[in-house]
Amino acid sequence: MNCIVTKNAGNGVHSVNGSTLSVTNTISMWNGGYGFRGYEGGLSLGFSNGSQNFTTGNQGCLNANPIFASLTYYHISEGSPCWDTGNESYLDPDGSRSDMGYFGGVNCPIYPTVFEIIIEPSGQNINLRAKARANY
Repeated sequence: MNCIVTKNAGNGVHSVNGSTLSVTNTISMWNGGYGFRGYEGGLSLGFSNGSQNFTTGNQGCLNANPIFASLTYYHISEGSPCWDTGNESYLDPDGSRSDMGYFGGVNCPIYPTVFEIIIEPSGQNINLRAKARANY
């Protein structure tokens, strides 16, 4: 749930040898093979992005560029088709519908993003203050 699988030589998520995988809110893109593959095992796939062959007919799945912030930073950008399109049973920390990928859903990491730094000289000292908001 809420994973990002990318740039693997083979398939991103692949069930084999009779295994059954349940995958939701996951982005599996730009792998050497399929994003998701379930030929040799069971694959329960929902609300995920990344395979033109195995997302069709699965609830809430799509195959579109997730619009990551950069090639190495996998936070989805505003306007991403993965934004607020995850499983509606799970919510982001702000109470909105979950996003697909690592930064969505109930267990997504929340960390501060500094948007203002205040530098205040005080005699021989310099005081620094920062204003931040949660970013997920």
